[in-house]
Amino acid sequence: MGNVTRRRTVPPFGSSDLLRPRVTDAVVAEWVHAHHMDCSAEWLQSQEAAGAAADIVAQIQHSKMSTVAEADSLSGIATVAA
Repeated sequence: MGNVTRRRTVPPFGSSDLLRPRVTDAVVAEWVHAHHMDCSAEWLQSQEAAGAAADIVAQIQHSKMSTVAEADSLSGIATVAA
């Protein structure tokens, strides 16, 4: 095996890097606000989807009840006529 040399891709830290933070309070506040807005939007969409699903289930159940009631009334008429 030959000698493996490593190259630095990032310059070493200097003393000014330690004095000047890269992530400031304003950056954190902006990120928190954006993250909160994204989470709120996702939560609202999930609530709307759950509501729509509940409406669909209710419509199907109501439709089945109507169909069963209609079939019962028709079977009663058919029995009387027979």
